Amino acid sequence: MSNAQTQLEIITDPEAFRALQSDWDALWSRANGRHHQAFAVCWLCWVHVAQPAGRQLRCIVCREHGKLVMVWPLVTYRQVFWTLLRPLTPDTAEHTSILLDDEVCAPEMIASACRAATRLSGADVFLAPYLSEGSHLHDVVRQQAGAVFLERDIAPMAKLRDETDWDTFCSTLGRLSGRKPGARERRLAKEGRVAVRLLSGRSEPGRKARGCTRRLTAISSLICCAPRKATPWPVYSWSRSMRHRWPH
Repeated sequence: MSNAQTQLEIITDPEAFRALQSDWDALWSRANGRHHQAFAVCWLCWVHVAQPAGRQLRCIVCREHGKLVMVWPLVTYRQVFWTLLRPLTPDTAEHTSILLDDEVCAPEMIASACRAATRLSGADVFLAPYLSEGSHLHDVVRQQAGAVFLERDIAPMAKLRDETDWDTFCSTLGRLSGRKPGARERRLAKEGRVAVRLLSGRSEPGRKARGCTRRLTAISSLICCAPRKATPWPVYSWSRSMRHRWPH
């Protein structure tokens, strides 16, 4: 997609990627973007995960009349004989999604982004983990020749940005995996007082939020050392560094 009004390009230079920050932040605010779509998160993923692993940046961006209207940060890497393409993430269970301005034609722009991803990145295989069924991106990918869906799963996601009270939020929930919400909270309440707090950069001082992050990191490390939960992710130095710098 390229004409006098709309330009789509693939950014491979980290400095050009970093220069997108102000426009990216503005797009993220307009589009009511998710946490993992924020520039600050993606930059940390590049600096602490993808770049040290030797991956190559492939960030697809689109501008209309000079205004940034789409961002899709991806990376490529070699595995045996193939070049793989996947979203830029901390290599955890992040959803595959595109940050897109609500005022543009989503299906057309997403289709153009997918064509750029598959044809211009030089990749042999495109991995799109946790792709939301029914999304515009899912519909476009499903129509691609050679598309293979390995597994269908349920992945609940809570949008807490507009929530201000935990009990009120819980009262709106139905059953999760056949269980009523709050079962774990009631079980913990038998051991002592349970307090739930919603933290955000707008309502909490940075020092207090970072303190909570450090405590959560310590708890995660203990949990991940438990039987059948073993994973080195929480104890890696880059993992700690990333989470201490997360935008809260």
